Amino acid sequence: MRIEASGYAGGPAEHDGGKPTLSIGVNQGYWSKTENKWVDQGTVWLRVTPRTPKAQKELDYARRGSIVHVTGELTIRTYERRDGGKGVSYDVYADSISYGHAQTNEPTMKGSSSC
Repeated sequence: MRIEASGYAGGPAEHDGGKPTLSIGVNQGYWSKTENKWVDQGTVWLRVTPRTPKAQKELDYARRGSIVHVTGELTIRTYERRDGGKGVSYDVYADSISYGHAQTNEPTMKGSSSC
């Protein structure tokens, strides 16, 4: 599935032997017209792996709290956690990574099927 997402970097890129990765937190929620406020529904963490040389170069500019914009392919997978429970991983293989400036509106995530 093709995805464009904006969120906050959880820290600098991690280089653990394999491909470097970056975790970004994307706030979920909606604007309630009836309550005239943002209704928070938690944070989804995306694991971003660059798949182009340009995206890989941009990865190293991330700092904790940086606003990060990514475009790429989303893969959702399940795995067994150390405690034996089931976990879900949201992996983005990024074609493009860029950085934004603080704004008043919340980071967003939108996806579309590329069938």
